Amino acid sequence: LDDQLESCIVMQEFSRISNTPVTELGEEIKIFRNKAARAFQVSHPYVQESVRDEYFFDLTCYSIWRVASVRIQDFSKRDLFVRNVGRKLLDEVIRLGLIPSKNINTLQSGSGGLTDTLPAVIGILELFKSSGFCTKFQLGDKNDEFRTGMLAFDELDDEELRGGGSIDCLVSV
Repeated sequence: LDDQLESCIVMQEFSRISNTPVTELGEEIKIFRNKAARAFQVSHPYVQESVRDEYFFDLTCYSIWRVASVRIQDFSKRDLFVRNVGRKLLDEVIRLGLIPSKNINTLQSGSGGLTDTLPAVIGILELFKSSGFCTKFQLGDKNDEFRTGMLAFDELDDEELRGGGSIDCLVSV
């Protein structure tokens, strides 16, 4: 995100999906954010009005999502919006070389199973940690010592996905 809500991936994708100019969306988000700010400040006081401030970032993300829920009423389009933001963020991380290429080869090729994506997932979480976005993370349930980190998925999960099933995984940051 950027403080002006203009040039970031989120706003560009929001504009594309909602077919609304970025400047118009930015103004709507700022209006909503200003309305929610006082209540938000009570439990999550921010120091400065910048997305570099953790709580102001949270307020801004909440505001974006609330405006998106009005502007993109079709659930499948909102789902596409969020997925596209993730894809574009990953593309940017790859383009900038912020995670080792060995961790992303499986993602780029589209081959392999869920277990093969773990190095990339952990690489991205490590990037979040090293950049100060979070102080720690856990992939998998903290109460299940065996199925965490690189062991969060196994071949049975790969088979479940190939068979059309779904897999849930807890990511705590």
